[in-house]
Amino acid sequence: MKICPRCKKTYEDSWKVCLKCNTGLAEVARQDEFITAAHDEFKKIDSRLRKIEKALNIESPAPEQPHLAPAAQHITQPISQPAAGPITPSVTPAAAPDVNPPDKGDMESRIGLVWLNRIGLVALFLGAAFFLKYAFDNRWIGELGRVIIGLTAGFGMVAASEFARRKDYDVMAQGLHGGGVGILYLSIFAAFGFYHLIGIVPAFVFMALVTLYCGFWSTRTDWISSAVIGLIGGFLTPFLFGIEKISPSILFSYVILLDLGTLFISIYKKWGALNIGSFFLTLAVYISWTSASYTQDKWLFAASFVTAFFAIFCLLSIFRNLIYKEKSDRTDIILVLANGVAYFGELYFILNPFAGSLPGLLPLLLGCVYIAFSYSALTRCREDKGLVLSYVSLAVIFVTITIPIQLEHGWVTISWAIESLVLIWMGFKLNYFDIRKIGLILGTVSLLKALMIDFSYNPLIYGKNLFILNERMFVYVVVVLIIFAASLLYKKNKDIVSPAEKAMSRNMILLANFMILVQLSVEAKTYFAHIASLKAAEAPIAVTGRHMNEWRAFMTEYAKLSSARELTLSLLWVIYAFLLVAIGMYRKFRALRIMALALFGIAIFKIFLSDLSQLDRIYRIISFITLGVMLMVASFFYQKYRNEIRDFTMKD
Repeated sequence: MKICPRCKKTYEDSWKVCLKCNTGLAEVARQDEFITAAHDEFKKIDSRLRKIEKALNIESPAPEQPHLAPAAQHITQPISQPAAGPITPSVTPAAAPDVNPPDKGDMESRIGLVWLNRIGLVALFLGAAFFLKYAFDNRWIGELGRVIIGLTAGFGMVAASEFARRKDYDVMAQGLHGGGVGILYLSIFAAFGFYHLIGIVPAFVFMALVTLYCGFWSTRTDWISSAVIGLIGGFLTPFLFGIEKISPSILFSYVILLDLGTLFISIYKKWGALNIGSFFLTLAVYISWTSASYTQDKWLFAASFVTAFFAIFCLLSIFRNLIYKEKSDRTDIILVLANGVAYFGELYFILNPFAGSLPGLLPLLLGCVYIAFSYSALTRCREDKGLVLSYVSLAVIFVTITIPIQLEHGWVTISWAIESLVLIWMGFKLNYFDIRKIGLILGTVSLLKALMIDFSYNPLIYGKNLFILNERMFVYVVVVLIIFAASLLYKKNKDIVSPAEKAMSRNMILLANFMILVQLSVEAKTYFAHIASLKAAEAPIAVTGRHMNEWRAFMTEYAKLSSARELTLSLLWVIYAFLLVAIGMYRKFRALRIMALALFGIAIFKIFLSDLSQLDRIYRIISFITLGVMLMVASFFYQKYRNEIRDFTMKD
């Protein structure tokens, strides 16, 4: 414990700010460390100097108070005033023995201090266990006596631990404490499980008291080992007694008390690993109870306790952030994410049988909860990026999960695209790049789903769709509009975008045009596939046959339209490339013009390498004439506006 220099209130080493006067304690701690280090260094120099003086037969002056200015004079005195007597050449300052204590980090110290203690403790424990077993086997000691011996040994080792701690034998004290607590746990369990000397309630209470003692002891001594032993022992207690034998209300009330104990410890100690361990042990108890005893009629009870656990760990993950204004570390972020995902899984398992037609309502509500958490974190501790992003990520995950649970097919793609646009808008509204990044990732997923998953690029499937008036066209139009809207957001906020986003508006316009071209090409094929499907359905029975394969009949008609279909694609690409050139010149948009030239190149290769050999003569003529006209007109535009193009190309 230390004392605040302003209000004289005692405080723990882990405090950043005095809770009484709000004085920053970090600078005070640094000053204390500097003074302590300077004092230790002075003592080392003084001790070494005295040995040198003794070796050189120099009379030492009277010792002075250990402050820095006299120490400096004391050091220089033997050098400026050497003794008149002869100096023994065999004795030099370099030969003076090193009186510094051994480094605690070297191997010898670690083995001597820690491993010998731990191994000795284990050997002592095993020896005592073998002796007791021998005594038990020979009926020297009855059942009650065995329990009393165990309790006596446990309390004795705990008392010895306190004695060793006060004598500054910390390693020995920790070993005795851990062994004593372990023996207490085993003795209480033996009294209940093996010898049936006490009932489940008193055994449960005694073990809870041991766990409570470990928690208080860890905060007093700053020993995380004590807290870990108490935590493991506390959570093992239900498993030792049998989870199915314990009343659910008692079981979960007990677990809540353990979690609140962890929360209490977090007030004084920054032990993130302890918080993580408490969470996963709580989850293990809940899953074990669910597997052994859960039925649907207990849904309200289970949901209530699951929600209580969720609230405790929500608070535990940000407790030090709230109280001490500390940034969240990796263990805090892990706890935030794991708590949210586990709560959704547990609650969805409980409530899904009652969801009816609204199974996506739960993740949607959770998404709204984490949106509120995100807003709170942004307004309260905006610089804590890890915490903000963990909340935003969970909000996005739950809202994104809601959509495929509740909707299907193209509506999922549309909803994800809208969600990505909202995230990009929020990222600009809050000036938060990472939120925009999440929106871009979700938008990419939506785009890939539209292109690769939603609709089968199969001519037979095309034939069953109407030209233009179909679900695929609607989805693509909405997605393209959303991409244009996102591009507009980046353009309007170009002054605050990060360097990585400078070209985002331009790239989105190119992407939107690519999507338009893909959809127009698919619709062109849809038109001919629909005609082929109608003709195959109208074919006479003598030709198709009663059992003729539908696919074969369709492909026969579809192949007859191949020349018209390929010509349409070629013309579509050439005309679209020409329009891109015109728009690129009008809007002074160089990237759009380059895209148009690339599309012209693809169309030229298609016409010269494919259409020339496969199309009928009339279609071939139309294809080449159209290509030639469009290329000549585009070339004319480049010739006419070459100076303007050069000027605004230099500006680009």
